[in-house]
Amino acid sequence: MPFKGFSIILPSYTVTCPQSGYTFDTRSLTVAEVSKLKSSLTTPAKAPSIINKIIWNSLQSKPEHIESLDDFKRLTSMRDREALLYGLYHATFGDVNDFFATCKECNNNESVKLSLNELFSMTPFPGSETLQVSYKVARSADPEETPVVAEIEKTIVESESESEKAKIEATNELSQAEKFAEEDSDDGISLVKPEDTEVKMIDSEDTTVELEQKSEPKYKIITEDRKEVVLPISKLFVTIRQPTIADEEEIMSTMGFSTKKNVDLIQETMIIEKMEQRDASGKVLEKAETRSDVLLGYQSLPPKDKEKIFDEFKDKFGKYGIELKGGYLCGKCGADNDIEIDIVIQFFRMVGLS
Repeated sequence: MPFKGFSIILPSYTVTCPQSGYTFDTRSLTVAEVSKLKSSLTTPAKAPSIINKIIWNSLQSKPEHIESLDDFKRLTSMRDREALLYGLYHATFGDVNDFFATCKECNNNESVKLSLNELFSMTPFPGSETLQVSYKVARSADPEETPVVAEIEKTIVESESESEKAKIEATNELSQAEKFAEEDSDDGISLVKPEDTEVKMIDSEDTTVELEQKSEPKYKIITEDRKEVVLPISKLFVTIRQPTIADEEEIMSTMGFSTKKNVDLIQETMIIEKMEQRDASGKVLEKAETRSDVLLGYQSLPPKDKEKIFDEFKDKFGKYGIELKGGYLCGKCGADNDIEIDIVIQFFRMVGLS
């Protein structure tokens, strides 16, 4: 009987993405997938496409509205992918591993054994509706074990306030319409309710059911949030955004650069949607919106302007993600050191060693 392969249950890990709030289960990589990732390290321009597809193939469960690889790329931010890489790393290489560190006191280089679980922390984006719902459920079910997140609490209160205000306004509009209908009924005029207060129904045999629209959860940090920054030296107006992995893949595939320097520049400018030079009245004199124009305009900026862009990006978008921070004692001098792990670098380091 010919060999058909083994039935192996691979380790898995559950990931909640910090910006979208979506939850995924990702399984361990196989030897073949690790080899494919290792080969992608030699082709930077193609690497994002390979990485995204391998992550997608490793997903064992995902939100219902993410039905295809294209959906996944369009709805996954760069910071959310870092969380998924963390889950993939955890499932593939385990929790405890060796990390390189240099002592701040004696410059001793050593390998330190650390637990990822102990280093891990996440700052969630408070505007995510998915995260707000899961946070409220967790706080309601086990308030002692679920810490209070002030930003999410504040956003929930603001959202509920806006929702209540909208309900009151809709009720007032409906009452006003009914009042007009009563006043004009003697004249034979028939007024209908505003469309936004109408509940559409359909009959299904003996049961009346409400029409439901299939829709994606609001992903405000991707679809809506933008920030305009005025640069201190050039006085240019720069609009920044949180890029998705689809943005990265598209840019890397169309620009055709392969050197590390050019790849770094492309990745830095992904957060810039457009750049404008305006006169005193606000009239736009010059504008860079295409990727090539943004890249050229960015390279002409003074360092302080670049610093301003990244400070503003971190405050608006970049602070919402995962972090791996902790401490260790130097094996040579005993000094207490801080350590921070870049999960992307560490992931590919382990891929390269495998």
